[in-house]
Amino acid sequence: HKVLLFAAASNRNDLKLGFPACLPEVICIYSNKTSTTPSTFCRLGKERMNNFSTIGEEVEGAWPLHLNDGKETKRETGTSCSTPIAAGVAALILEYATQDGRHRVARAKELKKKLFMEKVLFNCMTEGSTAGVYNLIEPWKLLSNYDGKQAKTLPMISNSISERNKELSSD
Repeated sequence: HKVLLFAAASNRNDLKLGFPACLPEVICIYSNKTSTTPSTFCRLGKERMNNFSTIGEEVEGAWPLHLNDGKETKRETGTSCSTPIAAGVAALILEYATQDGRHRVARAKELKKKLFMEKVLFNCMTEGSTAGVYNLIEPWKLLSNYDGKQAKTLPMISNSISERNKELSSD
């Protein structure tokens, strides 16, 4: 309760989700090579309606020096690389929504529930397709105009999140 769980789908190139991604209370994350190309090592399963993904190939991250020939970073590939990116985006949404300030988000605490967070991710940060494709999480869709060049105002961002919360509250 009050904890969002994200898990990597699978890198086995089969239609079965790994554990714990197969659990209904978990937000499952697939991998994309580019914004328009899904990773070839994970195939789309029918288990999830939203089928979220983030970039998961050649992701650069910090690495212990003694395990990486003295180098501070290393590039890795897999759903285990895309999953923390999605979790980080969700953490930023939660941080923004729960801040005290002028641009309050209605029912912000509800975003700690899977259904509410999925609604914001799906409706505010993806193309919103349920037609058997990966829904790449693109934070700039919530934070800027679709061209990514013009920032949205804080009230616009708050209203977008609040509207998703209200939709679920009325269901």
